[in-house]
Amino acid sequence: DIYLSEKYPEAYMTAYISYNSPELKNPPRKAMLICPGGGYHFNSEREAEVIALRFLPKGYNAFVLNYSIAPHHFPSQIREVAAAMELIYANAAAWKCETDHVAIIGFSAGGHLAGHYTNCFDCPEVREVFPESKAVNASILCYPVITSDPRHSHAGSFRNLSGHKELTNEDHEM
Repeated sequence: DIYLSEKYPEAYMTAYISYNSPELKNPPRKAMLICPGGGYHFNSEREAEVIALRFLPKGYNAFVLNYSIAPHHFPSQIREVAAAMELIYANAAAWKCETDHVAIIGFSAGGHLAGHYTNCFDCPEVREVFPESKAVNASILCYPVITSDPRHSHAGSFRNLSGHKELTNEDHEM
């Protein structure tokens, strides 16, 4: 496990890296950053290691982000994705990751987080902490929480993300 920063001690990333034998000339691999679901209330185990282990034989190094959850709220989680991306890029040579093939996958609330980062990796809240934040090359959103419309949303996810008991109009735009 790799802790992302002193500022966010709850967040950590677990790396699943293909064995790099000195005898074998292992080529660099694509990287997959995995954001489990859990309604910003917990990080689902069924959408973490088991997913990483499915990507390894497909030619990926996989990284599971256990992002902070309530009572922590936006922008903590999107910054933690940025921190994970920084770690992947900083260690790309040692971990044999192709930095032009970095993807993100997220499930449920993690799908929201993955989609949010994909579209807002350079937003002010991220760039304030990571001025050179990195974009992903591909995104997979699995049953994502992507609407906060009260008729269709998972309100608990947005309450946990925003930190508000009652959602505001601004929360509905997250």
